[in-house]
Amino acid sequence: MAQMLEDGSDWMGVSQAQGLLYLIDWYPGLVSADAPDQWVEGDLYRMAAPEHILPLLDDFEECSPRFDHPLEYRRKMVTVEQAGSLYRAWTYFYNHPVTNRPLIQAGKEDGISRFSVERLHRTCSI
Repeated sequence: MAQMLEDGSDWMGVSQAQGLLYLIDWYPGLVSADAPDQWVEGDLYRMAAPEHILPLLDDFEECSPRFDHPLEYRRKMVTVEQAGSLYRAWTYFYNHPVTNRPLIQAGKEDGISRFSVERLHRTCSI
């Protein structure tokens, strides 16, 4: 999956999005958060052909139509901040309760949370 992102995307850098990370098993799950100080970091990619890459990512995250419901993850468009600019990006949210799952502190974990830009555009400057 990492090689596919490298081959079909341009890495834009590390970005931040509002949310919390929980340890689900050996992998994390991103969930929505309401407080402005709850954020996660992830790699931001500009995809050359999102119509080809997103279905592959959906399969990898087990949220494509070929998987039974309830799906483990759901893809959602969110606002991310990167280098002082805001972007709209696809990311994957864990789709089950996180009760009794350990919180990954500070929302940071190397290589854990990945964001992908469908259409690169600036939404505003900060």
